[in-house]
Amino acid sequence: MTIPRYPPSFRQDEISLICRSALTGESLCFVGLAGSGKSNIINFLSVDPYDYKPQYLDPTTEPVIFAKINAETWDGSAQNLWEQLWVELANLTADLVDAEAVPKIIALSEDVRAFNKLQQQVDLVCGHYQRPVMFILDDFDDALRAGPLSMLEQFNRLRSNHRGRLSYLIFTKKLPHVLGRAHNLETHSKFYDLFKNHVYALKLYNAEEARQMLLHLNALNDNALDRGALLTIETLCGGHARLLRLLYDAWLRGELPTPDARDGDYARHPDMHKECARILHGLHRHEQQVAIALAQGRQSQADSGVIAQLALRGLLTNTSPPQWFSPLMAAFLTDSASGDTTE
Repeated sequence: MTIPRYPPSFRQDEISLICRSALTGESLCFVGLAGSGKSNIINFLSVDPYDYKPQYLDPTTEPVIFAKINAETWDGSAQNLWEQLWVELANLTADLVDAEAVPKIIALSEDVRAFNKLQQQVDLVCGHYQRPVMFILDDFDDALRAGPLSMLEQFNRLRSNHRGRLSYLIFTKKLPHVLGRAHNLETHSKFYDLFKNHVYALKLYNAEEARQMLLHLNALNDNALDRGALLTIETLCGGHARLLRLLYDAWLRGELPTPDARDGDYARHPDMHKECARILHGLHRHEQQVAIALAQGRQSQADSGVIAQLALRGLLTNTSPPQWFSPLMAAFLTDSASGDTTE
């Protein structure tokens, strides 16, 4: 028997909020630690292999089209961004057959032509067929950071004729207004206005979700790991999706220390060390500094606001005394604070 990857209540709060927003045309943004499971939410929305999504969507409405794009594949140009969005939406709506309109005026600019083509597809899907569309902009940090603002504003233009039917779900590792500080995103962007009041911290997996993921992985590998190993992995990962997978795979390969090893011995495994470094480097610079200072026991009263932010972000599960989400992350930060790290 195949064990589902997700429990029926998988990310219940987040999925419910996303689906309600998609049905009403509201845009939102989730800020999460690197490797916190954003891709699993996106796969759930796009594929829904266990047919869980109907519980969140109004059955009387047309089904929402969740069109995803990973900005890590973006080459930095406006043309490429619009082309990727068009390809994704066109593939998902290939059954909506309609004659392709011939533009009366041909734009000279390649990026304008690409945007117009995307606009035409959006007009067809949201306007003619009245289907709600939510564009999922994954790992959008670089796009918000680099801009340009004129390109980002096109997202608002794309939506202008389809309020209530077109929306955006943005995933970032850092706060969007901080990422876009160089071009005054917070004060000069109508695109940012679409979601500025709907920015949320993406929580790590809860115990049920982490346990289900482990059981799913273990079932795929003929239940190779015993209950004790799975419990140890669950404890060490602290609900972090990427650490959970890396720990499981390393354990399966026989690369981890003996069960009586210290947390630091696990944290120094190359894969775990690299992932913890990725989590740290995904924070804002001041957050990084305070996290390392906290691990070293030399935080000050002036750091209290940032410490509260680290707790909100899920890095800390308790602030007094400080408790990190994962023993691996705690060991990594301690090593970082003492200089015992190659990162």
